[in-house]
Amino acid sequence: MNRNQMDCNQPKLSIAIVTYNCLGDFQATLDNVVSQKYANKEIIVIDGGSTDGTKNYIEEKKHLIDQYLIESDTGPYDAMNKVSRIAQGEWIIFINSGDTFASDIVCEKLLSEEISSFDILYGDHFYKDNNDQLFHIKSSEFKGIWNTLKTGRISNAWQESIPCHQATFIRTALLKETPYDLKFQIAADHDFLYKMCASGKRFRYIQEKVAIYSAGGMSQTKKWQCLFEWIDIASKHANPFVVRFYYLVFNPLKARVNRFYKIFSN
Repeated sequence: MNRNQMDCNQPKLSIAIVTYNCLGDFQATLDNVVSQKYANKEIIVIDGGSTDGTKNYIEEKKHLIDQYLIESDTGPYDAMNKVSRIAQGEWIIFINSGDTFASDIVCEKLLSEEISSFDILYGDHFYKDNNDQLFHIKSSEFKGIWNTLKTGRISNAWQESIPCHQATFIRTALLKETPYDLKFQIAADHDFLYKMCASGKRFRYIQEKVAIYSAGGMSQTKKWQCLFEWIDIASKHANPFVVRFYYLVFNPLKARVNRFYKIFSN
């Protein structure tokens, strides 16, 4: 099979870059997305009305971009919903400015798998801290993630195994039908995944390192808001008492014990 035939058989992928007032990060992310070897893709950029030169840069690079929107929004998930409405791909993935794919062939790897019967694909990601050190964050089968939540056996390992949106490919039609809930400003992607699982959508975990997620996102800069969104979302699908005990009592207590242990073991 020649390359052109392969390209025709590839499902179309929409890669959406969400950005606001972070020109340098956006430049790096756009370069990374453009370098993806997956042929049947469209690149969509949505900028929330940046004032740092991003708009001019988008205009300069528009030959590399299939669609772009420059307008104010209420936050990243509002922007992502706007992209979902105009996306033409069968699949969509969202990358924030400052984040990148882990390799230039990762989209090709995931979308060349047998995926016709699945609704959501996802893999692992790297977390890049402020010292540019990478930490491999491994996900797991979503059925196991869901069952752990439902039975209340939640833990740090369970929390980390929930895939981030930068490592998740979603059938675009699902987001057109069920947009992200804008009640949640930081964890609406978790809410969406739980809704999809509860409605019987099929997930496939593929053991590939999909993306590099950089420190400084809203889940780090607004930790308390993020925490209470996690509690609100998880409580809709599990025993609220168990969820609140884990997040507000057990997890903080465990962290404090670990800190004391490190102090006295040195």
